[in-house]
Amino acid sequence: MAWNNAEWGVDTGSGSQEEDTGEPTSEPSGTPTKPAKPKLPVRFLTQADDKKPCMIYFYFPTDKDKKDIRGKRSAMFEDRAYNDEEVARIAKYFNCYRLDVSGIEEKNLLANGVTSIPTVLITDHELTVLANISDYKITAPKLLSMIISTMQKKLSEVWKLFSDDRKKAEEVFDSAMQMMKEKKYAEALTKFDSVIKTPATALSVVKRAASQVETVKALLKVNKDG
Repeated sequence: MAWNNAEWGVDTGSGSQEEDTGEPTSEPSGTPTKPAKPKLPVRFLTQADDKKPCMIYFYFPTDKDKKDIRGKRSAMFEDRAYNDEEVARIAKYFNCYRLDVSGIEEKNLLANGVTSIPTVLITDHELTVLANISDYKITAPKLLSMIISTMQKKLSEVWKLFSDDRKKAEEVFDSAMQMMKEKKYAEALTKFDSVIKTPATALSVVKRAASQVETVKALLKVNKDG
């Protein structure tokens, strides 16, 4: 999965974040207000869609210290779940970042809820943490389930977009199959390609569409050669 890099520290590019002391703040009138929700001190190195929620992967690179257990566990997590195709597809509904923790003091990570490495934090677009996934032995289906659960419960707008996209992709697939029956192969090919490119499409449907693409291409070649 190709995620953008991030660094530990306040992202001054989108406005400074004041340190949360945990004490009530006051409006100009002197009326106490509730303290702001703590936000992660993470600085993003690439421009992102400001309205998308985020997934931030905290990891330890194996090339920094081959004996460090955090690196071994990060590699295990990547092999078991992080690099999964379906996880990569749903991740497109988030701004996704990787953060190398090798130069960060453990106390700073602990203070922000990162209690073990690797960890994936799901946040809203303001970097308020919504979910903390820190089981390095997690499987891809379980990781996918936790991401979807967070979308359903805490990211309603994103969940609606994802659900609508998945439903539309299934409708487009059915339409493409009808085009096949009518021997409208060029139109069917366009629709199958659209299904494959839609991130919300279920992987089972993606595989069926990919299989149909090969069939359509063969039929188009036969018609052309004939």
